[in-house]
Amino acid sequence: MLRFFPVFSFVLLSCFGYSQIVEDFTVTDYNDVEHTLYADYLDQGKTVVIKIFFVACPPCQAQAPFYESHYQEWGAGQHDVAFFEISDKTFDSNLAVENFADNFGTSMPGVGNDGGGPDAVEQFTSGTFGTFWGHPTYVVIAPNGTVAWDTGLAGLKAAITATGAMMPEPEPEPSTYQLSLKDTNGNTITLNSTSSVIMKSQSDPSYSLDITPYLQNGSFEYPTDDIPEIDSPTIVIEDIATANQKSSSLDLILIQKHLLGIQPFQTPYQILAADTNNNGSASAIDLIELQKCLLGIYSELPNNTLNKYYFPACQNCRELVLPLGVDMDFTIDIVQVVTGNVN
Repeated sequence: MLRFFPVFSFVLLSCFGYSQIVEDFTVTDYNDVEHTLYADYLDQGKTVVIKIFFVACPPCQAQAPFYESHYQEWGAGQHDVAFFEISDKTFDSNLAVENFADNFGTSMPGVGNDGGGPDAVEQFTSGTFGTFWGHPTYVVIAPNGTVAWDTGLAGLKAAITATGAMMPEPEPEPSTYQLSLKDTNGNTITLNSTSSVIMKSQSDPSYSLDITPYLQNGSFEYPTDDIPEIDSPTIVIEDIATANQKSSSLDLILIQKHLLGIQPFQTPYQILAADTNNNGSASAIDLIELQKCLLGIYSELPNNTLNKYYFPACQNCRELVLPLGVDMDFTIDIVQVVTGNVN
């Protein structure tokens, strides 16, 4: 007997330990989506939270908005934690559970009798994991199958955290960016109708999003649903305009005086404006190109666009890395240079 007793104790302990591991089940929610506890959740490293309830239960109705807030706080099923509300009553159909969700504002998967709810939670209501006192009862199941029993609504967060689940990072608050567009003399102007504000990524050269439609009086918010967060965002203003009537013979004279050293340009923007062939400098060739444009030989400058935009804050660069922050507003100064208009 003495030799048998340790073996018998081991068997008892093993049975007791096994009884504390949740049994697998499969249910179908009121959206006709099938859920298998282990394959879909626990084996994927997810924690599962179950509210055992029934539709006509007054405390269940009162606690529904607070249960929903936990669901949203933990990522609405898209991260480490899956939430369910499962009725243990045979008289609660999936449709009844769906109506409960509509009436009391819950959005996690809900399961009634025809979805297999009572059978799935019978292991909990039968007292396997502890005394079942009534509704609602909250159960937290760790990825290893162990159960935190009847945590109460107030104990949900601590019980979920104890399973190793991580709460999702909060979505970044959008910042407001105001584009302050000026000409080379510092006068405020509006964005040209042929111009587009493009968001690009320094790390992904293929990414390009025209955010012009989302500008409100020259400002935009980022990140938003329309302008999603990207890595290393930059702003570029692109223009598809052709040459117009803003250039004149006076511009030709001023370019000539600069080239002869009689009256050198006073700002780098004048050199940029004089660079009609877009080779990075002002030369006699630029003078000829502009003359052809003014005489009507060119309908547009062959190697240049009408408008160029520069961000003075980054030393006349044409691409601006957005200064991102949380709950911060930024004003971005932009200078417009009209090709050929040095006056």
